[in-house]
Amino acid sequence: MSVNVGFYKGIIETCFPDLRVTHIRFVGGGTCRVFAVNHALIFRFPHGDGSVAGENPSEAEGAFLFHEKRVYAALAPLLPLPIPRYRYFSTGCAQFPYPVAGYEKLPGRSLSACQLNSQELAGVARQIGEFLSALHAIPLTVLPAELQPPSPASLGRSNARSLFREVEARAFPLLNAAEQAWTSRLFQELYSNHTLWKLTPVFTHGDFDGSNILYAASQGIVSGIIDFEEAGQNGDPAADFCALLAGFGTAFLEAVLAAYTLDVSAAMRRRIDLHAKRILFIELLYGIQTNDRRFIDNARQRLHRARHDLDPIGDWLDVSTSETR
Repeated sequence: MSVNVGFYKGIIETCFPDLRVTHIRFVGGGTCRVFAVNHALIFRFPHGDGSVAGENPSEAEGAFLFHEKRVYAALAPLLPLPIPRYRYFSTGCAQFPYPVAGYEKLPGRSLSACQLNSQELAGVARQIGEFLSALHAIPLTVLPAELQPPSPASLGRSNARSLFREVEARAFPLLNAAEQAWTSRLFQELYSNHTLWKLTPVFTHGDFDGSNILYAASQGIVSGIIDFEEAGQNGDPAADFCALLAGFGTAFLEAVLAAYTLDVSAAMRRRIDLHAKRILFIELLYGIQTNDRRFIDNARQRLHRARHDLDPIGDWLDVSTSETR
């Protein structure tokens, strides 16, 4: 299935009649479809398939955009790196009764797409550590009530148990006995070891991986952080480090933690390691759900590396999941 770019061009011009779209390009996405507009703007659309029920269809289907809008307004003045600010926001139109949101494009490319030397990576690690320090240090009392995270202790154990049940039911038929036993031990520690979860909740990004970190090669700096749709919904600071460990390895993680000014306990380090392994199963389940061998095979490779303590474990396959939805 290909994306009808003209359809989305029409939606933008209907929702924002003062904006003339002279150029539009589909750039991918996961939970939403993302378009570059006029070489200067990024527009995000929910899939609009009606899969989320609610009294207000536009807010139910595109709840993450309303959430991001609130997050950006509250956090942008408090962070040391640029984040998007929605300049355009509409609840939709007759042909697309879902929210439409656009912001001025931040410079740079995703960190995952960049090949950096050790000196450049050291600079990136320092900036990321400083950014996460500022993000996690935001007093929750200054945030709107709807942005304050839940208790990560009960949520983390509950989510781990729920995910394991799904993995056991849907993914275990693909795994051999040794892989099943390793997976069971991983999740059992996550949901049974209460000492891991003695922590104070912080505001987290929630999807902090290389695809959402922008790097400006000409300046040698991190130029922005994007995609805050899951921000604040976790509360566990370890969640913002686990994809860095999985995607970039232990040395990079240690450089980030060296620049992180908040407390890093032994329990937090253990949660980072466990989460870095847990997240590979989300890709595996996605591949099974969509019957896409690419994601299944990539997740299986990550599982092999995790089981054998190879570093790095590897990241989610760099392929848009939005075009075929």
